[in-house]
Amino acid sequence: MLTTFLFDFEGTLVDFQWNLKAATDEAREELAHWALDPALLAEGNYAIIRNKAVLAAARLGLNAQEVANSLGDIYDRYDRD
Repeated sequence: MLTTFLFDFEGTLVDFQWNLKAATDEAREELAHWALDPALLAEGNYAIIRNKAVLAAARLGLNAQEVANSLGDIYDRYDRD
């Protein structure tokens, strides 16, 4: 009996194309909701923006985990698409 499992990571077999620009644009809008300056986070991909936002939130005394979760929700929605 032969059992096979196939894993596709990062678009090796199935193309990986979610709308990164729309996701990062929405993430920047979310940063404004948290009173984080979107201009400080204008450069970088979605992961860099998330990490910078979490650090900026912590420095301002905001709940960094909630900021991370709110950005994660945005990215997850685009990822499901």
